[in-house]
Amino acid sequence: MVILTTSATLASLLLVGWFARRRGLLGGESSRELARFVVDVAFPALVVYQLPRTVDAATLSDRWYVPILGAGVLCAGLAVGTLLAPWSTAIDRRPTFAFLVGTPNWLFLPLPIAGALYGDDGVQSVLLANVGAQVTMWTLGVWTLRKGQVGATSLRELVLNPGLLATLVGSALAIGAPHLPEGTSSAHALAPLIEALGLLAGLTVPLSLIVTGAQLAELDPDTSGHAREQSGILLGRLLLTPLVLFALLHVTLLALHAQVHSVPLRVALLIAAMPVAVSCGPMTARYGGPAGMSARAVLYTTVVGLLTAPAVLWLLATEVG
Repeated sequence: MVILTTSATLASLLLVGWFARRRGLLGGESSRELARFVVDVAFPALVVYQLPRTVDAATLSDRWYVPILGAGVLCAGLAVGTLLAPWSTAIDRRPTFAFLVGTPNWLFLPLPIAGALYGDDGVQSVLLANVGAQVTMWTLGVWTLRKGQVGATSLRELVLNPGLLATLVGSALAIGAPHLPEGTSSAHALAPLIEALGLLAGLTVPLSLIVTGAQLAELDPDTSGHAREQSGILLGRLLLTPLVLFALLHVTLLALHAQVHSVPLRVALLIAAMPVAVSCGPMTARYGGPAGMSARAVLYTTVVGLLTAPAVLWLLATEVG
């Protein structure tokens, strides 16, 4: 029910974007500009605002491995997507295919689900995993989406992209200024700035969904030419990635004889079983990929994920001690 309710909320905002585009309230160029605003402004604001509320030195000392789990989820997905791409889509669309398979909704959907299933421990695990996921998406993910370009200009844009810089700044603030979230108190000198940052951060999810809905409204209703492509994304994102991650975790823990908390492991599997991230629509548009491909992937994996995510999570999580 938690997965169903959360997905229905996201679908409602997708419809807002679809309606706005169909009625001419959002044009094609407006949608692309809005996508750039989400990726370069709102999403980085969310990262800087959120990380000091999530991470501190004590938490990292006890659960240092959780950000690594978050990075591992995306790396496993990117690897699965890269291997599936040659059998699923045309060569010029393979980077976007791999990016979509490799980028689950690691925050907006898992956060309420983990809270309902595992309480505060689950929420903390999702937010800690977000640190590793952010760094991976803004480095390896963007590199994949940009077709693996390694020229000086591409490397400079990759290193200086707002999302990665926001992750570094947010992490530094979290460790170096642990009391910064108290700035929301009206007596704090930074309260207006922090509250403004929070309001800007709150735009990320709704605007991402509105942009994706607008992209859906531009699609050709004939989807027959994309059946193989979307089937590959469904297979890779919702089934193969969680299975690969489970196998990697199982082998790694056995090899290291490691004893770790079970909740972070369950949360990692939960994230791996999630649909394509809603931010993939704006990200694809921002970096020149086929926007229609990402919009379809968000829609189809969200709908099918209502059935697969609970089943995969139950099957795999029962094997986690």
